[in-house]
Amino acid sequence: MNTQRLKPIPEKKVNAVQTLVGEMKNSRTILLASIKDLPSSQLQEMKKQLRKNATILIPKKNIMKRAIETSGKGALLALKDHVQENMAVLFSEMDAFELASLLADKKVPSKAKAGQEAPEDLSVEPGPTDMLPGPAMTDFGVLGIKIAIEAGKIAIKEEKKLVSKGQKITQPVADMLSKLDIKPIMSGLEPLVAYDIKEEKIYLSIKIDKKATLEDLRSDFTKALAFAVAIEYPVSETIAYLFQKAIIHERALNSKYNDQTKSEENS
Repeated sequence: MNTQRLKPIPEKKVNAVQTLVGEMKNSRTILLASIKDLPSSQLQEMKKQLRKNATILIPKKNIMKRAIETSGKGALLALKDHVQENMAVLFSEMDAFELASLLADKKVPSKAKAGQEAPEDLSVEPGPTDMLPGPAMTDFGVLGIKIAIEAGKIAIKEEKKLVSKGQKITQPVADMLSKLDIKPIMSGLEPLVAYDIKEEKIYLSIKIDKKATLEDLRSDFTKALAFAVAIEYPVSETIAYLFQKAIIHERALNSKYNDQTKSEENS
């Protein structure tokens, strides 16, 4: 009977797995983040900025899965289903949501690439540019942007929306935004999922959008304030509005009383 000799696992892979397992044992939070479309230079800069808060590693997909299996922790094994390509792994003593919030703060404006979804309506505003007349004028025309030549350079005459929120950015639009030095994409480490070793919990909704959250809070506060004033609920936030409401009612009653008094005197 012939036996096939198995190739030994390369020492490099063994060391990589051991490093990951060691980090898993000595951290509170394991956070998986996407690095898709993230420039290498920006990733290296983020590693420097976050070194006091987290260790960032870029393991291969199969190496990360092997490390999770080797760790032998029950709840952690579910994290294996979320491992993917173009991914960084962050190990930290911070709470998972604190770490995700920190990553949101570290995002920087970047140029758009063809195929990306527009995070909001993208437009060009009227005003001068640093571009000289020539072939570039054709690019403006293709996108329907009205221009003129002012002081020897191209000037945009009217605002023009190039792509709506959620739509794919085309190559001509990406090229134009780049030429105008418009950076509409906030790029950085994008949290995907996190595992809290202390609590033995996996958090799937770990993305932090501070701008959207603040807008929601403002909207909810406005609605709550209007309701509190309507039911005349006295708290520090409503007291000024309740006084104004009382003054308006007082004036309305005085006006009605005066009208009634005059009517009785004339009758």
